[in-house]
Order: sequence, then C-alpha cells, then structure tokens
Amino acid sequence: MSLFQARTWWEAPTPQGEDGHYDVGCQCVGNIDNDPSGSQKIVVGSYNGMVRVYHPQAREYRVDHLCMEQKLQHPVIQVLAGRFVNASSDIFLAVLHPRHLAVYACRTAASGGALQYYNFQVVYEHNIERPCFNMCMGTFGALHGRDSIAVQSIDGVLFVFEQESFSFKRQLPDFLVPGPIAYNPKTDS
Repeated sequence: MSLFQARTWWEAPTPQGEDGHYDVGCQCVGNIDNDPSGSQKIVVGSYNGMVRVYHPQAREYRVDHLCMEQKLQHPVIQVLAGRFVNASSDIFLAVLHPRHLAVYACRTAASGGALQYYNFQVVYEHNIERPCFNMCMGTFGALHGRDSIAVQSIDGVLFVFEQESFSFKRQLPDFLVPGPIAYNPKTDS
C-alpha cells in the first residue's frame, strides 16, 4: 500500500501530428494575462513552435479551456512566466528558442462573455550567439520584484539577462554536457 498516489486532475488532447514534440521545460503555470483575480493559466510550447494557453475550469477538457493558440517562427525549447520587464510588475512569458530568447506580453484579443481570448506581442528579444539548451529565472542579486534569466548553451556558456539588458556571459569550467540548472534564492546562487 502506498501513502502517495498520483492522479490526473486535468488533461488536454494532443493535436494530431504533435506527439513527441514536447519536453519538460515546455510547460509553465502562471497568471500570464495578469488577471486581477489571479487565476493561473497553463502555457505549453512545442518544438514545432506552437504555443497554447489553457485556462481549465472543470475536470473534463472542453474546447473553451483553450484561450490562445499561436504559431511562433522558431521551435520552443522552454517557457517561463515571471516579471521580466523593468518598468512593470506584470507577469510576462519568456520563451527560449534555439538561438534567441523572446519575452512576450499576453494581451486580450477578444472577449466572448465569460471567455477571454489572447494573443502574444513581443516585448523584447535577445539574440544568443550559441545554441541554447535551457534556462532558469530568479531574483539574481536580490532584485526583489524583478526576475532575471540565465540561459545555458549546449557548449557550456551561461548568459545572464536582467530584464531588457544583457548582463554577462561566462564559460562554465570543465564543461562536458549541459544539464539542469536552477536558482536558489536562499543563497542567491
């Protein structure tokens, strides 16, 4: 007998032809549209460049749970929701592509009664000179209320971005293969 059990709370169907086009970092949860009620949305990106925003309101999937579907120009490696714009306390979506990092604002495109539909607008982009592998976010240097992003390249270079500004890059010593990265706020590391 097990003390813990995993149960599916909600699931959305995978569109035909997109099986296997997702990875661990291609999903995040956040108030991406900055709804005053604070309701969380599920953001999913795929390797074929499709980004979808879901707002589940029942256990069974319904088509109105899909708030947005937008095809981007490049594959999506990872998505993060955070405070990535210097002059704003709103939540934005950071999308890591193979050679650049883009930050998008989720704006209301249409309203159908209780339903809201959205689209993405690019706020800013950073071109990255090396192929990207993954990223993490945090309040680097104890910048409270603002999130910074660290991007790890396939060949071991760490790029740090503080909102719209590129901060620095460092080659990781004795680097062999890329791995997971995370930010520890307690030690600011």
